[in-house]
Amino acid sequence: MITSPKDKSTLIGQMLMVGLQGTSPEDAKSFFDSLDGRPIGGVILYDQNMTSTPPSSHNILSPAQVKAFNETLQNLSETPLLIGVDQEGGQVNRLKKEYGFPTTKSWAHLGKINDVEETRKQAELTAQTLSDHGFNLNFAPVLDLTMNSSSFIAKKERCFSNNPYIVYEHAKVMIDSHLNHRILTAGKHFPGQGSSGEDTHEGFVDVSDSWSETELIPYKQLIENQSLNAVMTSHLFQRGLDPDHPATLSF
Repeated sequence: MITSPKDKSTLIGQMLMVGLQGTSPEDAKSFFDSLDGRPIGGVILYDQNMTSTPPSSHNILSPAQVKAFNETLQNLSETPLLIGVDQEGGQVNRLKKEYGFPTTKSWAHLGKINDVEETRKQAELTAQTLSDHGFNLNFAPVLDLTMNSSSFIAKKERCFSNNPYIVYEHAKVMIDSHLNHRILTAGKHFPGQGSSGEDTHEGFVDVSDSWSETELIPYKQLIENQSLNAVMTSHLFQRGLDPDHPATLSF
């Protein structure tokens, strides 16, 4: 029950996850000072600021640095804070070897092996690394199917397989391993980017004629098994699902 304006503000704040500048505990304090008491639900960290030319360091420099940064963020938050990162493995990997973190394989590499124990091994390593450094949310696994081998997401080795049941099986292993370390996950990119030949970060992408309901199977299977903690939507437009809005704006 909402009993005061502050309660309402807190609940609204829990719906917000934001990015921030900085790498040090002092930067974390400055960030919370800038909020002026307004609560938030979480933050997402990146290793590079892609808006600068050339890209510059953003939040992640080393294991010790990011651990201290995350601990400060968590300690300064009035409510438990979600601290998220994209740690899929392979090219989408914010905690890189060059910063002192363990090497990880891409989702596509694991798909070629198609060995549940290999998937579990990497998932355990990733989840332990996240837990050790103050993260509690990983924006993974990718549930997109390899519907189009020339798609931008397949080219970056982010798709596991074109078989939705194999994707589901390995995604569940990955999710379970993360939960063992108290790390939440987010399946992505709903409703499925596997058939898209264009990058949704670059502009409007319509997959109405290439998308298939098969791409929903991993989501349905994970939901049926109560394994899906969260879903990250895509900027894709699919008129059969919503004739007016891309997935990000559909409600």
